[in-house]
Amino acid sequence: MLNTFSYHLTPGGFIFDASARALGCAVIPAGPGNTEAQFELIEAYRPIGYSGTPDFLKILLDAAASGGRDVSSIKRALVSGAAFPKSLQDEIRSRGVEAYQAFGTADLGLVAFETPAREGMVVNEDLILEIVRPGTGDPVSEGDVGEIVVTSLDPVHPWVRLALGDLTAVLPGRSPCGRSNMRIKGWMGRADQTTKVKGMFVRARADRGNRQASSRARAVAPRGNAGRRDRCDDAKGGMHLANRGTSRRHRLDAARVDQASGRRRSRGAGTPTQRR
Repeated sequence: MLNTFSYHLTPGGFIFDASARALGCAVIPAGPGNTEAQFELIEAYRPIGYSGTPDFLKILLDAAASGGRDVSSIKRALVSGAAFPKSLQDEIRSRGVEAYQAFGTADLGLVAFETPAREGMVVNEDLILEIVRPGTGDPVSEGDVGEIVVTSLDPVHPWVRLALGDLTAVLPGRSPCGRSNMRIKGWMGRADQTTKVKGMFVRARADRGNRQASSRARAVAPRGNAGRRDRCDDAKGGMHLANRGTSRRHRLDAARVDQASGRRRSRGAGTPTQRR
């Protein structure tokens, strides 16, 4: 297999390298770019498989056709890291290469993969995948679009309910290829940026704090006509003592929530979640 994923500052190259070696493949760690060197490797070692982005596969095929280089040994490809529309699939297939998609992240490795059935993607059997309503963590109904949340019980590198920020939906039924694990429809866009990774916790904490502050404000607020008079006084520049205390507490509670949320966001902002 010719592995053109990068081995530098990203685990993509190592993820696909290890996967191929687990299947008994000899791997050419080519990395991306440098098409002339890629042609020399392909012509010398005649790899059957390719792994990398679909864009770079097309670049290699186009450059080989225009430059008279022989890349005919490549018959299969596992691509990721970029969109792979049907038009590009058909074009690559017309050149004698059967290419399949894989969906994964730098944190988890491969999450789901396409099979010869070409109906959605089968979830990696080593992972627990949920689809939730963005910003809440609550599961959506089967078939509805939601954010992908993944749990990995790998003892070396565990993750519990890691929110990826990517959207998908469950594909019902069983794959015609025979695999029985959950299937997803594939990548369907991005969730709101505030829901990424720790965003759900931050939002839930802030909402809970605001609700508690509002409940306390309602508990001590004056009732009936007195409350209406106080609101009128406020409009004229006056302030009833009870209302002043309640308003001050509400502002302090809101300030604490905002401060806490800011700290959470600043700590979570640098969490890397690369996709390919």
